[in-house]
Amino acid sequence: MLGNTDVSKEALYRAMVELALDALLVLEGAVFVDCNSSAEKLFGVSRTQLLASTPLDFSAPQQIDGRDSKVAANEFIALAMQGQTQRFEWLSRKADGSQFISEVGISRLDDDGTAVTRRVILVVRDISERKRIENTTRIQSEQLQILLDNFPGGVSLLDDNLRIVAWNNALLHMLDLPLELFSAGPPLIQDVFIANIARGEYAEFGGQTEAETLAILMAVVQRMQPYLYERTRQDDTIIEVRGAPIAGGGFVTICTDVTAKRKIEKNTSDNRFF
Repeated sequence: MLGNTDVSKEALYRAMVELALDALLVLEGAVFVDCNSSAEKLFGVSRTQLLASTPLDFSAPQQIDGRDSKVAANEFIALAMQGQTQRFEWLSRKADGSQFISEVGISRLDDDGTAVTRRVILVVRDISERKRIENTTRIQSEQLQILLDNFPGGVSLLDDNLRIVAWNNALLHMLDLPLELFSAGPPLIQDVFIANIARGEYAEFGGQTEAETLAILMAVVQRMQPYLYERTRQDDTIIEVRGAPIAGGGFVTICTDVTAKRKIEKNTSDNRFF
């Protein structure tokens, strides 16, 4: 255990600061008075240069929301000085002029419970790659939803936990699925099965009880093997169901209303001459 001495406290403070992967900077008034090596690497300047700089020297002129950086920075610092820790995204700038998105936290520095009235500490992390991935994922999700919404049949995508993570309106309409199951977010396929069994669906699977029917249905999806079957719903519509596993885990299912097709086939068969 460390002794309660100024030397040990200073050593601990310096070790923590230097080992931190995030950039740490101490601001007094308008100028940085301390920083760690991660801050030097992040902004591409030496410690000497950093300690002669202000936050605006490493900020884009305007932020992503269009606000003037000086005005926004002053607001965040003022709130931090009042004891209200701030955390926000910031458009930062390196010494070479290149910009990147960072996550910034600002807190007032206290000494034994007494505020050092003009000092705050900033924790800065480069989140450009994270934002890039998030943006790419968002675009891919939007593109997938457009594809699903324009697909002529019903489509659902299960993840490896058997949760329906993507679906289209055609699926909900075709199978008359309970909307409340989907309104709160991706439901488990088991919950959808239970709701449908309770209203008399899946009689064609032959389960003697609701529990048996659920077990049969779960066995089908848990095998993670391609399947093809037809089911006749209570309103006599005939739905062709195709399922196939996908790489990385999960399952895609396509439902097609083949009622008209089967009716034509039956009429053709009934009218055939031998």
